[in-house]
Amino acid sequence: MTRAICVGMAWCALVSPALAADPCATPAPTKPDPDLAADVALPVQQAYPGFCSIPPAPTKLRTAGDFKVAVVQTRQAGAYVVTKTEPSTFRLDGDTTAFENRAKRQAAPPPPFPTPGDADTQAFIRDARERATPPSPPR
Repeated sequence: MTRAICVGMAWCALVSPALAADPCATPAPTKPDPDLAADVALPVQQAYPGFCSIPPAPTKLRTAGDFKVAVVQTRQAGAYVVTKTEPSTFRLDGDTTAFENRAKRQAAPPPPFPTPGDADTQAFIRDARERATPPSPPR
């Protein structure tokens, strides 16, 4: 086990200076394996993202004071809505008869539908019989 640790540390010591120079530098192209087809090797190399594909940390973040200002503004807007919609704001202290008459006009039932007469019924039946087609003869 100690041999594996020593080998790992030696490898890190050799690779670390190369990575410290430019960790996001693309490695030098190597000769492709003749046994491995080019169309298979390309997807394998791009299968997993590297550390360099991690996006940078965001810079335009709200501070705690900005969050406090936003919360206070939201609470003030809520209090304004509550005061403007209190139950005491909707009263009918003025002329209620005009409101009553308008409500009665809107709630009035429509005029009764006239009942069809006997002539209308006979005309409908005659028209329906003219439009009707007899069934096709059986085969």
